[in-house]
Amino acid sequence: MTESLTSQGRALIPTPRQVEVDDIAAPIELDAPALQGDGVAGGWRRVLRDLDPRAVEGPKGVLAILCLTSLFLRIDDAAIGVVLPQVRAEFGVSIAFFGVVSSLVGLLALALQIPFGYLADRVQRVWLLRIGTIATAATVTLQGTVGSVTGLAGARLANGVGQGVAQPASFPLLSDWFPRSGRTRVFGIYFAAAQLGLIIGPVTAGVLGEAFGWRVALLVLGGAATAVAFLTFLLREPVRGRYDRPDALSAPPPPPPRFAESYRAAASISTLRRCWYATPLLNARGVFTFIVLPFFLFDVYGLSIAQLGVVQTVNGLMGLIGLLFAGAVGDRLLTARPGRFMVAMGLAAAAQAAVIVLISTRPPVLVAIVCIQVVVVVEQALQPAFYSLISVVVPSRIRGLGLAAQAPWQLLGLIAAPALLAAVQGVGIERGLLLFVPVLLLAGLILGSGAAGVERDIRAARAADAAEDVLRAARESGATPLLVCRDVQVAYGGVQVLFGVDLEVARGEVVALVGTNGAGKSTLLRALNGTVEPSGGAIFFDDQDTTHQAPYLIAREGIVTMPGGAAVFAGLTVAENLRTAAAAPHEAESSFTTEDVLDLFPDLRARLNASAGSLSGGEQQMLGLCQALLMSPTLLLVDELSLGLAPAVVEQLLGVLRRLNEQGTTIILVEQSLNVALTIADRAVFMEKGEIRFDGPTEQLLSRPDLVRSIFLGGASGGTRSAVRQSDTASSVAAALEVKDLAVSFGGVAALRGVSLEVGLGEVVGIIGPNGAGKTTLFDLISGFTTPDRGQVLLSGVDLTSASPDERARAGMCRSFQSARLFPALTVRENIATSLERKAVRNPLLAAVWAPPVRTAERRIDRQVDRLIDLLGLDAYADATLSELSTGTRRAVDMACVIALEPVVLLLDEPSSGLAQAESEALGPLLSRIVRETGCGMLLIEHDLPLVTVLSDRLVAMESGTVLVEGAPHDVRSDPRVLASYLAASDDVVQRSGRLGALASMLESADEIVFPTPHE
Repeated sequence: MTESLTSQGRALIPTPRQVEVDDIAAPIELDAPALQGDGVAGGWRRVLRDLDPRAVEGPKGVLAILCLTSLFLRIDDAAIGVVLPQVRAEFGVSIAFFGVVSSLVGLLALALQIPFGYLADRVQRVWLLRIGTIATAATVTLQGTVGSVTGLAGARLANGVGQGVAQPASFPLLSDWFPRSGRTRVFGIYFAAAQLGLIIGPVTAGVLGEAFGWRVALLVLGGAATAVAFLTFLLREPVRGRYDRPDALSAPPPPPPRFAESYRAAASISTLRRCWYATPLLNARGVFTFIVLPFFLFDVYGLSIAQLGVVQTVNGLMGLIGLLFAGAVGDRLLTARPGRFMVAMGLAAAAQAAVIVLISTRPPVLVAIVCIQVVVVVEQALQPAFYSLISVVVPSRIRGLGLAAQAPWQLLGLIAAPALLAAVQGVGIERGLLLFVPVLLLAGLILGSGAAGVERDIRAARAADAAEDVLRAARESGATPLLVCRDVQVAYGGVQVLFGVDLEVARGEVVALVGTNGAGKSTLLRALNGTVEPSGGAIFFDDQDTTHQAPYLIAREGIVTMPGGAAVFAGLTVAENLRTAAAAPHEAESSFTTEDVLDLFPDLRARLNASAGSLSGGEQQMLGLCQALLMSPTLLLVDELSLGLAPAVVEQLLGVLRRLNEQGTTIILVEQSLNVALTIADRAVFMEKGEIRFDGPTEQLLSRPDLVRSIFLGGASGGTRSAVRQSDTASSVAAALEVKDLAVSFGGVAALRGVSLEVGLGEVVGIIGPNGAGKTTLFDLISGFTTPDRGQVLLSGVDLTSASPDERARAGMCRSFQSARLFPALTVRENIATSLERKAVRNPLLAAVWAPPVRTAERRIDRQVDRLIDLLGLDAYADATLSELSTGTRRAVDMACVIALEPVVLLLDEPSSGLAQAESEALGPLLSRIVRETGCGMLLIEHDLPLVTVLSDRLVAMESGTVLVEGAPHDVRSDPRVLASYLAASDDVVQRSGRLGALASMLESADEIVFPTPHE
């Protein structure tokens, strides 16, 4: 059985020859006659053609030089092993000495692979090949001249250095010298030359050593190898990525990525990771073949030393035969579905495990040897395709490090080998053979189960090359985009969220990223800023590949994110937040100072020493934008600018963004309200189900009602207008909630000053007001989360001022928070059932035996859960976990849980927060239906003026902790004091869920709107 490649600093995994990956990777054309058979003669003709350099597509002279160097270097490797007895006799060293030196040589070669693999992506690789090859050959000659043990050890270690320098450059060079359609054949020829060297080497060294001594043998063989190594000076550096990028010959490659990005990019390739994981396990092959098997054949079967030599020679010959068939086998396995090759590699490891089991039963010696040879042939026939696989799944810009990055895993296998041998010795060699079986089966499982990811990795590699092509083409036309995304894919815990997103953003552009909840907008921003690493595709920013860069490096290069609702450090003061942002390292000097941003938002200057967590929502958004400005963004990513903000604050923030854009900053704005987003952006990108369905001018988006409108909450067609209530009945309803003179202060600052209001059964009362007016504080006092300084809270006439929140909930006062507080690991059905838990039988003994009362209660709860799911249109999500749902769907589940508590009064804090505009419009009919069917009273805080206006019977406007105006919605909205304090903004900002011009008239005139089924 041939030596495992893991013991030589390489790995045993294969690759695809032809893959069709949409428009990113063109299929690899194969030679049709090569796949046609005409019997045994035809098969041998194909084998000979595979080995004929003239049949190789690419530079034949290059292949001839590489094969010669490979042949002579492997002859030298084998020669040293043969003459070791003579070396030992001359220097008087032990076998253990040679073992330690050999281990150090292997470790040194492995240790150098990662740094020189990284270097191979940045310098001319032919020089690494020349230096490493000549050094490896010359050290063999040097060993023939040493006069001491120290010199001998130094020469052997220098040999390891040569291997570590040359190897990381060899295979990336082959990938750029030869096209994909011929690489498997090229690697087969290359490995066959090395295998031939292993066969010729022992005989040559034995003859020369016996006749002239070991020094002459090493001088002759090393001198010949050195002379051949100088042929590498005839080689010329190929264009990097020549056969992977169509315009590679006409344009220079982009700057190579940093080491951290290169390694992260390599680690993101699932096929490569599986090769890494399997490498230390596959090292057991070499341990079994070269250490355990000879002892087993000697002890159990009684083979002599000469017979063992014959077996090893046969192993070498059979390995050569396997390599002869490698090209044809690779073509057949990799033509249609490249993932099949991973399965084949997994089966090869399992086959070796089966052979070990068979050998452990002590069959006739010829049967055992034949079985071993079959496995040898299979292994070597699959071996060359691994390097073709790497050349396809690893982007050309990191191919050197991609190949070398498995060195630590090879090192792990070398370290584990002594422990495995000790275990074999401990149980006896016959039973010890079986210890290799689970190791090889696990390796086979790791490889074989990776079939599904091969094509995805090929697609990702081609996407990276395609993004580089886009940048080159744009550069030649004089209009280089600032941001290029190609085939970006993101998955959370195995659930894919983004499906091949392509996006280009020009410098100075403002792009509105809009779409339904769960469309993947925020996920795309996280992929751009590095907080989520894409599972596929490529992202280039300012000509730099940032796909796998660390977030802090991406921020340093100019991509700054302002996350909606979570942009500040709550435990720090305002001044400390600003200092933190100003102290962050930047590539460019910021055009804004702390004084500049405080001039933009004077309200923050008065609160510099207040904690950020004590600020209102609008003030926190202001502070978050200040931090972003201080970080000198080249590309500013804004996520949910208007989340929970009053119209006046939104208008102020939009003004700052316009000014920033005028100074040259590019902006991508994720915004649920189309009205708000399109007031600043000229270009809109509409996302749905993780894909981009529209990319173009905003005017064209407004003419696409099938995109702008999305049915979400069941039965909501018609928007909020259908939710208009009759306010003239409000005065006749019974009081459900009474709030009398509530007041509270924090740190001497009055947050609420004597607020009184009432909510009747079946009545909806809306609360509006600027951020910091005390609306949420009022809810905290009503629901019992904050204790008032004075005042009363009465529910159905009962004083609950001193009651705890859970006591108030049991009495019928139910509250929904702005951020839905549910159980993310439970399904929708389980979350709703949890809210009905108080109706379950609480006796644990009855529950343990599932007594009839328990069954009856559970059936009753199930029926109520089904009714609530139907009421809120959640049938499609009933069995999905909360973590899989969008913000809007979670909001609907939250509503169902609150309704399950059978509320007397329902407190809703920003129910439209985080909902897409169409979903906000559909929310009104839903809330109206809840009030109508449950008869509860509803107290509603909402910044969406169209929604709260059409839904409410009465409006309460608050400012600075007091009630400013109370009355009919139209009267409150038209009050001059409300206009001055709250509605001082453009109509588009105020009308967040209002309909937009031509779109509104089109939708209202249509009898029915039919939406296309989104592409899954």
